[in-house]
Amino acid sequence: MALLREPRAEAATRMRPTDLGRLLGLDRAPEVKTLRRKLAELASHGKGAQLQAALGRHHASSRPDAVGFLYLDGHVRVYSGTRALPKTHIARMRIAGSATEETWVGDSEGDPVMVITAAPSQSLAAELARLLPDLRALIGPDRRCTVVFDRGGYSPQVFVEIITAGFDVLTYFKGAWARSALDTFSTVDFAAPDGSTHSYELAERPIDLPVPGQRATAHEEAKAASTVTLRLIVRRSPDGHQTPILTNRTDLSAPEIAYRMAARWRQENYFKYAREHFALDALDSYADHADDLTRLVPNPAKARAKDQVTGARKDLIAAHADVADAIDDAATQARHPGNGGKATVDPAAGQTLTLAQTDLAAAKTASATTPSHLPLGQVRPGSRLLETERKLLTHAIRMSAYNSESALARLLRPHYSRGDDEGRALLREAFTLPGDLQIIGNTLHVRLDPASAPRRSNALAALCIDLSDTATRYPGTDLTLAYSVKDHPGVA
Repeated sequence: MALLREPRAEAATRMRPTDLGRLLGLDRAPEVKTLRRKLAELASHGKGAQLQAALGRHHASSRPDAVGFLYLDGHVRVYSGTRALPKTHIARMRIAGSATEETWVGDSEGDPVMVITAAPSQSLAAELARLLPDLRALIGPDRRCTVVFDRGGYSPQVFVEIITAGFDVLTYFKGAWARSALDTFSTVDFAAPDGSTHSYELAERPIDLPVPGQRATAHEEAKAASTVTLRLIVRRSPDGHQTPILTNRTDLSAPEIAYRMAARWRQENYFKYAREHFALDALDSYADHADDLTRLVPNPAKARAKDQVTGARKDLIAAHADVADAIDDAATQARHPGNGGKATVDPAAGQTLTLAQTDLAAAKTASATTPSHLPLGQVRPGSRLLETERKLLTHAIRMSAYNSESALARLLRPHYSRGDDEGRALLREAFTLPGDLQIIGNTLHVRLDPASAPRRSNALAALCIDLSDTATRYPGTDLTLAYSVKDHPGVA
């Protein structure tokens, strides 16, 4: 159903049960209530994370060339229901709203490897540190791997943890930094592994980042322990904008570092594609459960107390200005004829200043005594969390469908001149083409009707030959699958 672009159980009402059943080797396909019940039964075992890890290990073993660089990014799944879910920042909408957060791992081509549900309010940096053992189990104990992420994961302390765990780091610099001089840039051409060519304006220099929580002393060893030294590669755009990139990889050229960092957008492209075709953000389960009411969350009263301090400071500045104005007025009056060079400063200005000083002191005291965090039960006692097990299962199904489509797209590309641009569109058409299923001897023949254009039929026919050459057996039988396109010359 996911390959047919009907990735939710409710879509079973829009498909003929007998047609889908034939593909599954059944008399008829299950109904919506059966699919939902089966998903609930699977979710009740609580092994969604184990399934994701197993899929990740399978991906790493079947495509070892694609997991040398792993792209990590957080994805916010917006919730628009009535439950009191934790709020988080939704970057693509530029607002804060109710949502659940997930951390996705993708390979060097942007295909999803695994996903985990992030803890509420956790930053990407915290999730990176938590994921390191899972990533090591995924790729194996000795495999070199570079972890690539955006500024959301920026933390020199986490960089040290990543490098100590045997991984390499590739990310953007975050914070104030000194721009590179124009004469330090050079134009470099680069041929990417996928055959594309790129031209970059790059500059490079080392940078020492302080690591919080470590104190430097006069000894050189202690100084080295308090900082982490990385390569700072600066990419200059045609409009003059400079983008700083950090890495500890010294074996890669600067243009390859720039290329690998820019390839992070492949993961964003997957999110966009999956939202449109694989119901990435769909609410597959309406079940929820209570949040951990003991976890600490920001205290709203602390923000209000800080606002009070800010307002009191503004009032004090205004009171000082009023006193200055009162003194100026008194000086002007003293210079008037008949005043004898004397005048009285308006006492109200001084009283206002004294009151403003008192208010600021009281606001500072209140802010200092207000805790910055409180248990969730005191802030939002009715906070809930959506059930995640079923979502992990449906993610696994849709990720597998997408990765299967990616594998077919790679096979299709040599046979289709527009494979890079239209390969997935052609596959979407192929998945919905009518056809015949016929058993002859020990072979199950899958004969598709021609596609919408001869060039598409030719490409599909070539793909069918490649698939037939694998001699794949239909699961649970001794039948070998053979694929073809009807009436195509040279194809049975």
